[in-house]
Amino acid sequence: MTIRLAKRVNLAVPSAMSGLYPANLSADAVSFAAGQPNERYFPTVAMKRAIDQALNQGGQHLFQYHDVLGNPELRAQLAARIARTGGVSATQDNVVLTVGGQQGLEVIAKTVLNPGDDVIVEGPCYFGALGAFDLCEPTYHTVPLQADGVDLEQLEATLKQYPETKLFYTVPDYQNPTGVTMSVAKRQRLVALANQYDFVILEDSPYRDLGYTGAPLPTIKHFDTQGAGRLSLQLLENVGSRSSGGLVGGRW
Repeated sequence: MTIRLAKRVNLAVPSAMSGLYPANLSADAVSFAAGQPNERYFPTVAMKRAIDQALNQGGQHLFQYHDVLGNPELRAQLAARIARTGGVSATQDNVVLTVGGQQGLEVIAKTVLNPGDDVIVEGPCYFGALGAFDLCEPTYHTVPLQADGVDLEQLEATLKQYPETKLFYTVPDYQNPTGVTMSVAKRQRLVALANQYDFVILEDSPYRDLGYTGAPLPTIKHFDTQGAGRLSLQLLENVGSRSSGGLVGGRW
């Protein structure tokens, strides 16, 4: 029997993420292949205590099917957190829980992109995002980074060249892989460009709370005054352990 796969599936090309986390890697090894946190800092005791508390309060009902958007109480907590740390006015209705950031990227891509759609990404770009977008078969355009974030002059030039651009993907805080943080001025200007050229900003921000000094900068979404069409994807993996895959996807 021959299995007829979708055209978008190319088994000859391995996943960009394959091989990053080898099963035989020793516990004390330091891998530079991916951004792996130090296991000593995983809050296992606090997580166990939180799980025990949740089970004591919710009992067996916790394992039942729930709202497809995710637990409403947790979504309300995360909405409050985004308002407090990112300057975004949100309620639980603006929050969707997914199984990790990668699923969130795929959901957004499937919601927004059709084959051939123009997508602008930073150069260099987080390869996991490209893997999520690839299944939608977009056409990529790369804009370089500067010391204070994406080169907005080059971005606008690209938008003029490809006026039907659907989506711009950015990691504004401690960008992966460069570590660059987008300035407040550029965040404001980026929102103005999105309103002018009518494209979606996909704001992927898992590292907002990792700064050593000062408070996190306002999210790009904070500067959005129009709302329609703007998607701000907040990957809050540091809310729990990385394995918990906490993610908040804005729907404003």
